[in-house]
Amino acid sequence: MVKDDSFKRYVEGVVDIKLNNDGLSLYPHLPPNIEIFESLAIRIRPVALQSESIYLTKVTKAIGEMMQNQDVGEDCLKEFDALNDGVQSILNRKSDFNLSVNFYSSQENDFDDMESISLMVIAECWMYGDLAHVDVSGDKEKALSLPFNVRYFFATSYYCSLVGISLAVVRYVEKLVNEGIMDDSLWGEC
Repeated sequence: MVKDDSFKRYVEGVVDIKLNNDGLSLYPHLPPNIEIFESLAIRIRPVALQSESIYLTKVTKAIGEMMQNQDVGEDCLKEFDALNDGVQSILNRKSDFNLSVNFYSSQENDFDDMESISLMVIAECWMYGDLAHVDVSGDKEKALSLPFNVRYFFATSYYCSLVGISLAVVRYVEKLVNEGIMDDSLWGEC
């Protein structure tokens, strides 16, 4: 999915909605091979875990500290700020209401009982409950009431977003190396 850039198709999360005699039908765009996506998700997940050395916030902080000791142009700093904002935006989706799903029981039409669950929580529910097959708790437990395809759909968006921003960080570091701002030996240690 990274080699052919197909992960990009799932970042935004596209759903086809069709109106038929029975009402609305939703058809989410999902990766055709779930095993390939599962492999991608497992591999990219550490960049979103604070306990990991490759946690994206730690990486961008290290890049920022390294750039303080270098003669870096304003354009390079603006690009870094935008990249850092992108990292924080993706990693902070837990609290971002715009990136959440509102749902209610199809047996009740009471919109007052609607609950909101963030994209990241749904993705984590899929990761732990559906992929790793461990018990989920807390916020993730609420997401278990969503159908599997809904959890999978939100997981594809979240983990593909992590892939995209991670690749952007790698490309930025490569740019710093190519421009002589970062020593190639530092990049080799990453």
